[in-house]
Amino acid sequence: MTTKFLILAAAGLIPAGASYAQTPAAADSSASTAATAQSGGVTLATRDDIKTGASVVDQAGAAVGTIESVTATGAVVATGAARAEIPLASFGKSEKGLVIAMTKAQLEAAAKGS
Repeated sequence: MTTKFLILAAAGLIPAGASYAQTPAAADSSASTAATAQSGGVTLATRDDIKTGASVVDQAGAAVGTIESVTATGAVVATGAARAEIPLASFGKSEKGLVIAMTKAQLEAAAKGS
């Protein structure tokens, strides 16, 4: 069974002053570079970044799980003990992989309804 829920804390991945618009690669990248520097290397993930098998970490860089499947609106993150569907807009990305605003323990507790 997969639990579906919205991670409201995901807005904390990107600073309030950062640009959330996904722009073409040819656009000026200075705003994107500034947002990355301000957020400790975390930027908003695009649909193309969220792929089956991709690693998912928390904001501290600790392993949470892997992407098990992806739909048009969400991705199922499997931790080994639980599975939960996370909205695509709730993912950031860093050099360590995809980033969510919850730790592995928090995700597992939420998936189990604790």
